[in-house]
Amino acid sequence: MGSLIRNLCRRWPVKYGILKKDFICSTAVLQCSPLAKQLQLDTKYNILQVSSILKKINKCSVNDLVNMSFDFFEAEEMKKYRKENGPFRKLSDLLKVPAISEEKIETFCSLVAEKIREKNTSFRGVISPHFPDLKEELSNVVGVMVSADCSISWAEITKDYRLDNWGQVPMFSGQKKLAPHEIHEAVSSAVKEIPQSRVYVFESIPNLSPQQSYIQPYIERKETHAMLLALLNAREPVGNKVFYLRSKLPTRLFKIMVGNERISSRPLVTRLLQGECVGENDPCRLTDLNPETFDAFSKLPGVQQEAYSNALILAMSFLKLIPIEMSDKR
Repeated sequence: MGSLIRNLCRRWPVKYGILKKDFICSTAVLQCSPLAKQLQLDTKYNILQVSSILKKINKCSVNDLVNMSFDFFEAEEMKKYRKENGPFRKLSDLLKVPAISEEKIETFCSLVAEKIREKNTSFRGVISPHFPDLKEELSNVVGVMVSADCSISWAEITKDYRLDNWGQVPMFSGQKKLAPHEIHEAVSSAVKEIPQSRVYVFESIPNLSPQQSYIQPYIERKETHAMLLALLNAREPVGNKVFYLRSKLPTRLFKIMVGNERISSRPLVTRLLQGECVGENDPCRLTDLNPETFDAFSKLPGVQQEAYSNALILAMSFLKLIPIEMSDKR
C-alpha cells in the first residue's frame, strides 16, 4: 500500500493530492513531497533521541553500522557521505544517501529511540509548559479521558487541588460498527455532561502496536477523541483551550507504572481521597475533601473507578507541570 501511494504521488502529486490519514491528530498530512518526508523525519523524535541517533551514525564504524540493521554497501555509502559532506546534522540528511531506503532509516531510528525511551522512564527532565496568559486566569482544570471502550470520563479540580466534579458517560454498546455521524451524535451528547472550564486536558492515545489486531475499536477511539477535541475547543464562551499531555506522562509523574507499562491508578486515588499526600519530588494532595466522595467512589464498579482515577490523575498532572503558585497544595 505504501509503495502504491508513493508511485501515485510521483506521477500525479498535484492532480490527485494523495493524502495519508494520520489518526494520531485526526488530520490528513500530504506525504508526496520530499520536503514533507524530511519534516516528518526531523520532527518525529525528541531532542534526546535525535542526539543519540546522530551520534551513532556519525561516530560508528562501517562494521558497527552493519551490526545495526544496515548492510555493508549502505554502511560504506554513509561513510562516504560523511567524508564528502561532513557529519550528519539532522535525521533528514540520511535521505540524501541514495543507497538507503526510507524503511531502513525508519527501522534504525526507531530502534535507537526505543532504547533511549527505556532508559528515561523516570522523566527527571520534564519541562513545564509556559502559559503566561493562564497564570492569572486559571481557576480550574478538567481532565478528559477516552477509554478503550470509547467511554468518556472527566475530573474537574481547582488550581488549589480541590476536586469539584467528576463523572463518566458510557458511549457505545454492542459490536456494531458505527458511522462517523453516529459517533458525532454520541460525543455531542456527552459533551453536555462535561463541566465548563477555560482549560481541558487530554492524554494522547498511543499508537497501535503491530501485535494489536483490534483496529476498528482503535479507529473509533481516535475519532471519538478528535470529535471531543473539536467540540470542546469550540464551546461557549469562546476562549477555551485544549491541551495534550504525551501518552503515559501522567502515570510516570505519579510513578504508577511497572517498567514501561501502566498499572492501575485506583490505589493512588484511594489514598488521595483519604487525605494522603502523594508524589515523591513534588508531593501534592486533594484539599477540602468531602467524606461522601470517597464513599461514592468505593461503591463504583472497578472499571468505572479506573476511569474516574485516570481522569483525576490527568488533571493533577497538568497542574503539576504548569508553573503556578498554589497556596494550599501541600
